Amino acid sequence: MASSFRVPRARSLGLVVALACVLSVAGTLPSASAAPPPNDDIANAIEITALKFAATVDAREATEASDDPACFGRNTHTFWYTFTPPRDMRLEARTSIGLHRGIAASAYVGAPGSLDQVACGVSDWASGNGARVGFLANGGETLHLMVGYAGRSMGGDVKFSLRRGRTPSNDDFDDATVIDSLPFHDHGDSFWATPAADDPEAPAGCFDVPETSIWYRYTATENTRFLFQLATSGGSTVLAFTGARGSLAPIGCSSEVGAGVPINLAAGEHVTAAA
Repeated sequence: MASSFRVPRARSLGLVVALACVLSVAGTLPSASAAPPPNDDIANAIEITALKFAATVDAREATEASDDPACFGRNTHTFWYTFTPPRDMRLEARTSIGLHRGIAASAYVGAPGSLDQVACGVSDWASGNGARVGFLANGGETLHLMVGYAGRSMGGDVKFSLRRGRTPSNDDFDDATVIDSLPFHDHGDSFWATPAADDPEAPAGCFDVPETSIWYRYTATENTRFLFQLATSGGSTVLAFTGARGSLAPIGCSSEVGAGVPINLAAGEHVTAAA
């Protein structure tokens, strides 16, 4: 998911974490000629032949079929895509938020009418992020990808995208993003982060600690007081440590927006943060 890492100049060090990127699309004015999208039914699903793929659909008149599967409950408006990966791969499907903030994205294998769900996700009402799901796909097996909404109407244009999932560059402790100078601001994504066998345990009292993480490292050039701060929500926690890999000592953690982990470093000392 998307993260933004910010370090103000003198007294504060901010870590902004949000585990989903926002896709937004401008709404369009109603049209008298609005009609169901061409891929309204699974039988007319649009085939995706190459990645990255992105399309915008006027979904105001999208309908529901009697055999449409459920994703976070019944979807009263749906449209469809298919994709057959040439080999085993990680895939990520995403949607824009939609005017009503209730858009769902889901993936299935099998035959229409007897589909098996692979993944299902819904847009985040609180943060305004679109739906985002990741899953492992088998080479040669056709995926049926549904975008749906449970309500009166999707309200306008909805953007759908499909791409390969990629591990973030700072997924591992040894590859932590180095903060060279202040102020510092960075956007990252921990959606496809992976766990390491020696990832440290969270300090006592930490909540909502993710099983995977991305890493940042800062070395003080002078005696410094600062704050690793979670500035945006998204079910994430910031954890700060001192020491070397395999013998990290926890400093603290924070999962509260606007709070943070206060840190005191002498010149030459370093701290590593996971989110």
